[in-house]
Amino acid sequence: MKLFSRLRKDVTEQNARDTNAHAQSNPTENKSNITNNQKAEPKKPTSEPKKETTQSENNEKTTQTIHAPEVSETSNGNNAVVSVHDQRVKIEKSMNNLSHEYAQLRGRLKLNLFSERDDYQGKLNKLNKQLNDILANEKAVQDNIEKNKNDDDGKEKERLAGIRADQKHQNELLYKYKEQQKSLATSIEKNDKILDKKQAELDKNQKEETDLSAAIKNETDLQKMMVLMEKQKTQVEKIYKNREKITAELAEAQSVLGNDKKDLNDVNININEISSTIALLKTKINQIESTIKNNRSQRTSMINQLEASSKSNKNDIDGLKIQVKNVTDNINYVDKYIKDVFHAAYLVREVYLEPTKQYLVLSDSVDKEQQETDYFDIVNYLERKMDTTVTLVTSFYNNHFSDIIDGYTKSMNIERPDVINLFENMQQSDNPSTKQVTIPESNDWVTRTDVKTHNTLIYDQSGNLMMTVEYFNDQIDRINYFKNSKIVKTNIYNTDGILSSAQIFNKDQKLDEENFYRTDGSIVITINYESGVANDFQVFDGSGLLTQDFDKKEEFVTWWINSLYAGQSELVFVGSSTDLLYKAVAASRDQEKTDLITFVESAHSNIGRIKALLHKEPLINNIFVQYERDLHSIENTTDRDISVSAIKTAVSDEMYLPDSLKI
Repeated sequence: MKLFSRLRKDVTEQNARDTNAHAQSNPTENKSNITNNQKAEPKKPTSEPKKETTQSENNEKTTQTIHAPEVSETSNGNNAVVSVHDQRVKIEKSMNNLSHEYAQLRGRLKLNLFSERDDYQGKLNKLNKQLNDILANEKAVQDNIEKNKNDDDGKEKERLAGIRADQKHQNELLYKYKEQQKSLATSIEKNDKILDKKQAELDKNQKEETDLSAAIKNETDLQKMMVLMEKQKTQVEKIYKNREKITAELAEAQSVLGNDKKDLNDVNININEISSTIALLKTKINQIESTIKNNRSQRTSMINQLEASSKSNKNDIDGLKIQVKNVTDNINYVDKYIKDVFHAAYLVREVYLEPTKQYLVLSDSVDKEQQETDYFDIVNYLERKMDTTVTLVTSFYNNHFSDIIDGYTKSMNIERPDVINLFENMQQSDNPSTKQVTIPESNDWVTRTDVKTHNTLIYDQSGNLMMTVEYFNDQIDRINYFKNSKIVKTNIYNTDGILSSAQIFNKDQKLDEENFYRTDGSIVITINYESGVANDFQVFDGSGLLTQDFDKKEEFVTWWINSLYAGQSELVFVGSSTDLLYKAVAASRDQEKTDLITFVESAHSNIGRIKALLHKEPLINNIFVQYERDLHSIENTTDRDISVSAIKTAVSDEMYLPDSLKI
């Protein structure tokens, strides 16, 4: 608010002179006033040390200065009268100084309180992390205890059961083969006896044959021999018949005996193999039983250890919960204190700035002086706060913007920010032209120079305006072409004198088409207009082929900004809530993973719109405003916690006081 601005206008110098005259005509009254004041406040010796003045004492002294017109003594003894108007001006100045001091102290108090809150929050975060870690550990411990209690060596027991079943099967086979062994041994023994018996019979049969043969050989009488032979014929037949039978039986017995011995050998081999298998299975059974026993012992020991660890965890958890409660209570206390002191229902703190991140200040237009001023005030605030260079990202065309930047950075005494402009960025080429624009001479032209603007006006011999040449820093800046006294085209040149843009106008002298060129002369962008409104944005490659076509500028700038920063993190986008480029970025990027700082203009006088914006956009958590009064308005109306910073200092003739101190 402007303090006593209306009273300033009403009180004139004549009033002051009248007051002085009145005071001089009543010296006794003035003297009386002075005497009374001196009695109320006796003068202290100058040798007494000065006492440090408190804020309350300052207020008292300020109050005590409001008297009727005073007379101060000069060294020559003449009386000088201090008028009521001068007193008021002095009081007003003191109040303004106090208001600014109050604003500074208010900011320092907020910083102090939020620093204290951040300390508590840091402790709380650390305690919560410790608590969550221990809770996670306790859950793992309990799961491990339950796992050990439920573990009954099921796999080992299942494996043991399988081995025992295999052992049983092997024992059954062993018994079977041993029975076969006994049966074969009995058969072999029996056949050995049969074989011996048949061999004896065969030997006896052969001896009978020998005996008959010997009897014939010993007979010398032929007739007796014939009788004897006839007599032995039947015996011989019987001997051969018996021999054939005995030989067959003997062969059969030998065959059976051979088969039994072969089978017995096979059985013995099987018995040996099965015996080895049974011995191995027995070893495995002993190992598994030992493993199960050891596992049971280990589990018992592990459960005891885990239960001891769980007991320790529970003690730590109880202690941490107490600490968490204490710190949380402290945070709640500070929160309430902040809300009470700053008359806010929610926490409103300074916007947190991280110098390690890249800050991109966005703008699609700075046509208005206030827009331009706000834009560079944001840059000034960021660079001074973080002591680092920010980046300006713009999507408007202005071939003098570089000079504007130089002017602001010089006046603000800050580092020149980096600049990325949509048109300059897309107009770059690897082989820029070196041919600068010049105005040729012609005998058919009449050239004049405008005294005020220093522009060159070129007419034909009939006096018809053909073109005007505008200069900037003694260089050709743009050339306007006319036909029938109407503008038809404007060429705009960059600082190197290279054609940058060509504007084509229709018969109504409204912009119809705008072409932008790379520094090598090739066309890169064409913007078409209908009734003065851009409705088509075309992008061409170096060969002149159309690569992109957009109906709206929002689509155009979104495509461009994504081509620059797609996939990049550690970026903070800063811009006005009404700016086209900023809104395009906010809409196209993942806001939960993108840092945004929204600048709002005139929040104090448009607080309803700002409140609606914050309600509509819950992800807007960081806001820049112009002045302290804007910050106070948001503090008083916000319906959620939010971060707000004022980027400008208060105007000298305005005070920002709490309601309780306002007049």
